[in-house]
Amino acid sequence: MPSVSSVVVNFRTDQPHVTLQQAQLTKNSASEFGTLRNLVRIQFVTIRVPRAKPVPYTYAIDNQRRLVVSTGSGVLTTADIVAHIDRLKSDPNFDPSFRQLMDFTRVTEAQLPSDEIRRLAQITLFSSCSQRAIVVGSSPFFFGLARMYEMSLHGSGTDGAWTQVFEDLDSAKQWLGLDDPPIETN
Repeated sequence: MPSVSSVVVNFRTDQPHVTLQQAQLTKNSASEFGTLRNLVRIQFVTIRVPRAKPVPYTYAIDNQRRLVVSTGSGVLTTADIVAHIDRLKSDPNFDPSFRQLMDFTRVTEAQLPSDEIRRLAQITLFSSCSQRAIVVGSSPFFFGLARMYEMSLHGSGTDGAWTQVFEDLDSAKQWLGLDDPPIETN
């Protein structure tokens, strides 16, 4: 009787992964095996459902231009921003003296209470001389949130003078001194 110690069946990436462990295949006869009438006796099944949720806040680092491009999309939360900060801190290519372009034009919803925005402004990730441009698009709500963050930088002891909010990407690129398009994030 053939024995299989582990079989992994993968469906599309948005489907569950099924792992069959210690499965034994038996066949009643050679003819039944030929017509795919096998019996499968499963001793243990593990089903893992991946959380394939897209990351709402990604980044790319351009060492040559000394630039970090951060891109938000979908629903953005405080936890997403903190996770983004943690990923940047641990990235060996990150340099706190780099400039940052934050593109939030694809954010559809921001779940950022005002006290959390002030708390995020107290986190020191970039140096006080780094230029940081925040692009929010034409939404007055997102513009107001970004301005609240910018003003909180002034009150937190970090130098908010090097952070500015923009409605369009071209103005932000010009302010940062970027001639060509910035790199895309994943």
